[in-house]
Amino acid sequence: MAFVTGGKHFGQYTYEHWYDDEYGDKKNIFDSFCGLKCGECKFGVLNDCKGCIASGGNPFHGKCEIAECVISMQKRFCGECEIFPCEILKKASFNKENGDDGARIENCKKIKAELDKNADSP
Repeated sequence: MAFVTGGKHFGQYTYEHWYDDEYGDKKNIFDSFCGLKCGECKFGVLNDCKGCIASGGNPFHGKCEIAECVISMQKRFCGECEIFPCEILKKASFNKENGDDGARIENCKKIKAELDKNADSP
């Protein structure tokens, strides 16, 4: 039986199981697909959000376009994408109402650098 998360099939796995199996030892480095620091998100705290990774791309406000993209590309987060930062991420990050003026993009760059540094270490 195949499980589906956000319309994506992962064989016997849900996205969350696949993610844990693939990245469980490194997932504490980041808690969102887009680089947003979930622990610092005032909207998440007010709405008892579990976070986008923990919710399989369905945080408190419903489906997330960024999460759907990351999941469909089977990446851990936006910083691993070949077209980073894409228009979807830029639109969210520089949104006048809920954006962060590029902070999540910069955070993705830092996360990617940290992961790359750890990958080079024996």
